[in-house]
Amino acid sequence: MYAVALCTYHVYSILKLTEIDSCHSNPGRRCSLMKPEDVRQVTWQKETTRANENVATYSKRGPYVNLPFQGKVEFEDEGLQNCSIVIRGVSRGDESCYKCLFNTFPDGPIRGRTCLHVNVKI
Repeated sequence: MYAVALCTYHVYSILKLTEIDSCHSNPGRRCSLMKPEDVRQVTWQKETTRANENVATYSKRGPYVNLPFQGKVEFEDEGLQNCSIVIRGVSRGDESCYKCLFNTFPDGPIRGRTCLHVNVKI
């Protein structure tokens, strides 16, 4: 059995990152822009030792969870100005930092980062 510990939320001048239900076995991550932007796509990435791994994306065409994360990650809020994911059945393999990227036009990505820490419950 695992307990989940999350970092506190981070507030940036243009981006707000929060953790949803941090003491639950299905923690969430939420990214919200503080002011409207011309967002084309929101991408969630998991940081790994090799490279960032795309977890899920949301665009005007709708949500998409990449194959390795299907059934594990779900969108809770779907939108181009705010977007949140939930990680189901958290395990040690989910421990990592996660990035949200609001891909805007013409300015490029607005990035946020939040970390998920998994502790063994005694």
